[in-house]
Amino acid sequence: MFMKQNIPSLFFFKRLIILLFILSFFFYNQPLFAQSINNLNASELSSIPKYENLKMWAAHPWKKDFSDSVPKGIINEIKDFEGEIIAIDTPNALIDELVATGFEKVKEVKKANLEDVFIHRTGKAWRED
Repeated sequence: MFMKQNIPSLFFFKRLIILLFILSFFFYNQPLFAQSINNLNASELSSIPKYENLKMWAAHPWKKDFSDSVPKGIINEIKDFEGEIIAIDTPNALIDELVATGFEKVKEVKKANLEDVFIHRTGKAWRED
């Protein structure tokens, strides 16, 4: 009986905590957002982006960012690998070509299936014959 009376208050309390978390996240990040807006120049806010400015690019070969770095632990392990294109076709065409050569996949058959598990656990048949 005690738990039934507290269920609405617990529900309200959980919702309040979630709301406070969301609001605190918003107000914490607001100065960062305002700072990024203040760093923009009015000339950069035209309707047509000027792509000669690297700031207008999300990614560019000449733009350096964190994705260009390699962690120190694996910097000496980087090796160039060469690959060979073995086929260019749709998956269905490649499968049909393989099957046409007489290829057959070895099928592994288990000793039991889910119907056998059901009968073993319940003692009843899965379906009536």
